[in-house]
Amino acid sequence: YKDTRVGDTALEILGRTKSQLAFHALDSSKKYAAEPLVSKINKALSELKLSGIRVDNTLEFYKNVLAESKPYKSYISFPDGHGNLAIIFSRIRQNKTLQFLAIVINPRYGILDAFGFNAMNERDFFKIVDKFYNYQEKYEIPPEVVKYLLSQALESSYINGEPIPYEYICWESILLDIEPSRPEVTLEKKELNQKDIDKLCLNEYVQNWFFVEITSPEFKNFIEKLSKEFKSNNFNVDLDKFIADNFDSIYTAKELAYQIVKFNFAAYLRQLKGDEKLAEIFYSLNTNYAFLTNII
Repeated sequence: YKDTRVGDTALEILGRTKSQLAFHALDSSKKYAAEPLVSKINKALSELKLSGIRVDNTLEFYKNVLAESKPYKSYISFPDGHGNLAIIFSRIRQNKTLQFLAIVINPRYGILDAFGFNAMNERDFFKIVDKFYNYQEKYEIPPEVVKYLLSQALESSYINGEPIPYEYICWESILLDIEPSRPEVTLEKKELNQKDIDKLCLNEYVQNWFFVEITSPEFKNFIEKLSKEFKSNNFNVDLDKFIADNFDSIYTAKELAYQIVKFNFAAYLRQLKGDEKLAEIFYSLNTNYAFLTNII
């Protein structure tokens, strides 16, 4: 977070609010702030403490608010070629009205977009769910897994210095009474052969993983370099050798880590559907050279 006049004004206002929620906002922001912003945050916290606000009671506050509802349906999409995941989380009240939060996250960049509704009936909820997923396949997942994924995405946003969507900040409190749980794959990895890889590359779930557009600065550099090679050699280029020579420039250690996250989560989702054979293959991919070069 950058040190700006708007930020300074916001800190001054938060320090004077005498609000427990302001204490939470300030105390949380310290984790990712750098000097001199940390000093200004500490000053605002000191003002709150002088007014009697000394502890962060946000969780207790929202647990009381959320006691009138309970988690309802949570859905997620299959990861696309960029690793994007579309998530829906909802809560239902005793009067059958729903709160609803839709989020798009990415393991590289964090939380990309979000929107929510405060009160809707179940019929409208399911209509929006269908449209949100474009009437395509979706996966119902536990709310605890949603909380874990959003926590990880929020961390990525902070680390990358990406702005958090305003709508997400407004709605994230509806998950505060949920404990995060990491999605687990309960399968063993197996050794994949070329037949497994060839078959997987034809699978419908993998089609949007192929590099058909610029997905990263590294891949852009790769394409530009390949274009120069074609032009300078009159299109006479050993493509397999070129890919092998430049593999590490596309699949950096960081990029490989993102790919593994995608493969493992794909395995988790297919396991939820009872498709253990495909789940096992996804889970076994890891840094499989044959597969990774095939999707370039």
